[in-house]
Amino acid sequence: MFLTKALEKYLRVIYELECERGPVRVSKIAEKMRVKAPSVTAALQKLDSCGLISYKRYEKVSTNKKGRDVVENLQARHGIIKEFFMLAGLDEETADNDAHEMNHVVSARTIRRLREFVQSYQIQGE
Repeated sequence: MFLTKALEKYLRVIYELECERGPVRVSKIAEKMRVKAPSVTAALQKLDSCGLISYKRYEKVSTNKKGRDVVENLQARHGIIKEFFMLAGLDEETADNDAHEMNHVVSARTIRRLREFVQSYQIQGE
């Protein structure tokens, strides 16, 4: 399953809104992402066909276990990249913004190596 950067963002927004208030309406997703409802609907149809969300027209949207797992993995990857950048001396805002961008292009192997590096650096610092 390959998710584009845009679809990952939709999935993340659905997850965040859902954590705040439960299943969400298309209009809330559109409002948060500053896009029109038809754009949201198209993304939801793709995410549903990938088996990441539960979506039916005119009903609220929610992530399923597979979708939540994908978002949690993206968040973990983001955290590792951000922490690495901050260890390298970047301010938190820059590290966060750059981690968002890199999260979409860095391989799982690179993430594992970054995690190992960050963990070894933390152990040395204790």
